[in-house]
Amino acid sequence: FAPAYVWSVGLHRPGTDIVGNTPYGYPCLLFASNGKIAWGSTAGPGKVVDLYQEETDPTDPLRYRHAGAWHRMTTRTETIQVRGAAPATIEVHSSIHGPVVLFDAPQNTAYAKRRSWAGREVESLLGWVQLMQATDWDGFLAASRRVAISINFYFADRAGNIGYCLV
Repeated sequence: FAPAYVWSVGLHRPGTDIVGNTPYGYPCLLFASNGKIAWGSTAGPGKVVDLYQEETDPTDPLRYRHAGAWHRMTTRTETIQVRGAAPATIEVHSSIHGPVVLFDAPQNTAYAKRRSWAGREVESLLGWVQLMQATDWDGFLAASRRVAISINFYFADRAGNIGYCLV
């Protein structure tokens, strides 16, 4: 890639020497070493987005059944600025599971997508920070378990130990 989509980072202060790489805009290092351990990570195969099939009310498609009761979808209006054209306005509907991406009116069905890490973004960020501070496998594993999105983690330490975990 030219230009590259990752940047190299060095975080240095008394007691901390972390160097590595990460894609632009990420608040953590995906590939790095802190002098005691080294790690890498790639996107995992699962736990990223779940698809829910919602039963909709035949008389009102913005109502859906959940836990044996009818609920109204939340609705918000989004305006998207379009260069060289008038802004586009859309209605975004959501169930308890997430944004609705498709209505199938003849089947009284709506499909909603939910990010597996929804509501756990801060916890995941703290897991990444804890991971950068880990000094051994146990600390690394504990930190990786805080990350809510599916990630393949690779580990190595100065003693020659290696490890892998999928969270």
